[in-house]
Amino acid sequence: MYSNNSIRLIYLLSNLIIINLIWILSFYLRFSSFFPVEKGLPSLVLYMKLIPFISFSWSLSFLILPPEKNKFDRIITFNEALWLFRVCFLSTLIFIGISYFYNEYKYSRLTLAIFFILHFLGSLASTSILNFLFNRFKKNTPPRRILAIGSGKNFYSYLKELKETRSSPVEILGALFIEESSSYKKDFRKSKIPLLENPQNWTKFLTKLKCEEVIFCPHYADSDKVNEYLPKILHQVPDIKIIPDLKALTKYQCGISYEGSNPSLLIHKNSLEEHGALIK
Repeated sequence: MYSNNSIRLIYLLSNLIIINLIWILSFYLRFSSFFPVEKGLPSLVLYMKLIPFISFSWSLSFLILPPEKNKFDRIITFNEALWLFRVCFLSTLIFIGISYFYNEYKYSRLTLAIFFILHFLGSLASTSILNFLFNRFKKNTPPRRILAIGSGKNFYSYLKELKETRSSPVEILGALFIEESSSYKKDFRKSKIPLLENPQNWTKFLTKLKCEEVIFCPHYADSDKVNEYLPKILHQVPDIKIIPDLKALTKYQCGISYEGSNPSLLIHKNSLEEHGALIK
């Protein structure tokens, strides 16, 4: 199954192909019989030379205005169309800026106007088609069978988000609480996620469930209890993941950095470091 980054890369590359073809189409429309040609018909080669700049402008815009997380797993929405318009508008502005300093030939502004309109419509069409294809592929893919083990109030919200945003379909086989008594179990009962009890025989338990993946999502105070479960399931399922409860540690947006081989929670980063200094 494709990862979210792979899906975004597919969308980026497909749109690059589309907009380059649209640039050539814009040239033929501009210098066709629909519009007056006062200064003669320019060579197509002159416009073909701008294709690398068009590709760069779109890629840069895609990075500056990234799509929302897991945006491409449904039929296109108004917000997604609005995002595409912003990307197309920004990429056109960047392209105009680049072409202004490219003095080999004064390119037709009408061509740029035609290109912008077709650029947006083409991106909208290609994204809609890819959304449809990914949805069909997703529906025909058997769901990934997942057992969730965790604790704390973020345990339920994580499972709910997992079902809504994962690029591949999932089937949550059940939730198993690390702590015996929890006030959050009522949320699971409302959502109809099965609550499971600790088994005596993990091999038989996981085999019966036909489990393909185990996800640990413990509260930070219960993280040490994960080590009690890992030896019992270590070689019983193909994939095991641990989701640390970062939200309980900080209310701020944070990231992960590394000090050598040791991961650390990055709360604040000096804006003058790396590329921030250049922008300043």
